[in-house]
Amino acid sequence: MRSYDRADRINKAMESRGYSGKYIAVTKLPPMKLADYGFVLISVAVTAYLAWRGL
Repeated sequence: MRSYDRADRINKAMESRGYSGKYIAVTKLPPMKLADYGFVLISVAVTAYLAWRGL
């Protein structure tokens, strides 16, 4: 019962501060460029290789 009451109080406090249940980013993220995709691909490949080798 205590946890339900606490969750209700927290929810009311968040709503009183303007929380609507959705996250709204303050800034817009720029679109990914080709170099960004390359970095992600290389990072995943290196991580997979190191995991495969057991490091």
